[in-house]
Amino acid sequence: MLLGVGVVATTLFAAPLGPTLRRPSEAYAEAAPPKRVQPTSTVISKGFRELVHRRAIGITPAEADEVVRVVLASAESTGVDPLLLVSLIEVESSYRAGVVSRAGAIGLMQIAPITGVHVARRNEIAWLGPDALFDATTNVEVGARYFVELVERFRDIETVLEAYNIGPEKVAERRAAGDPVATGPFAQRVMAVYRSVRSQWGEREMLSYFGRLWQIEGPSASIEISL
Repeated sequence: MLLGVGVVATTLFAAPLGPTLRRPSEAYAEAAPPKRVQPTSTVISKGFRELVHRRAIGITPAEADEVVRVVLASAESTGVDPLLLVSLIEVESSYRAGVVSRAGAIGLMQIAPITGVHVARRNEIAWLGPDALFDATTNVEVGARYFVELVERFRDIETVLEAYNIGPEKVAERRAAGDPVATGPFAQRVMAVYRSVRSQWGEREMLSYFGRLWQIEGPSASIEISL
């Protein structure tokens, strides 16, 4: 099991605020670590590819294929449910790798550069500055590994998604103060998309392709990451 080792206070994912296509400043650029984690190559599932192509409106077939490839690779390397990764990408960026929010979050999984550099460093993923987050492979691998850290810290899927959206330190502060961590619109949207894509792809194909099922909500919910 991959263990989280602390999380940056800066919000990683910002709520949609009319994202634009632009390049970030170079303020957070740092030297790359000596090596990076390479996602394991994986055979593309025809059903999963068709699912993403149906939902990824407004991007080219080649761009949709790239989303399929990087999601399946990161799901394999991190243990995160690929349908949950797709759901996060759909809500955060509508599958557009070049999107930058007004808050400066970048790419498919809308990662803030300051968070990206810390997650990359903890997981030995090469960091060549903020523009690395425009690369789909880097963006999704960083986003998936950050999600694993949040799972390790908060466990409950609604709390994990809330931390994913507003930042883990804000969630931790609310918990410390005894305030409930309410499920906000972001978490609700992600879970609505997740239920939709799971019903479209189907558990039979998920089981045959991955050899397992994820159960992230309900009485038997478990979002443990297993490698």
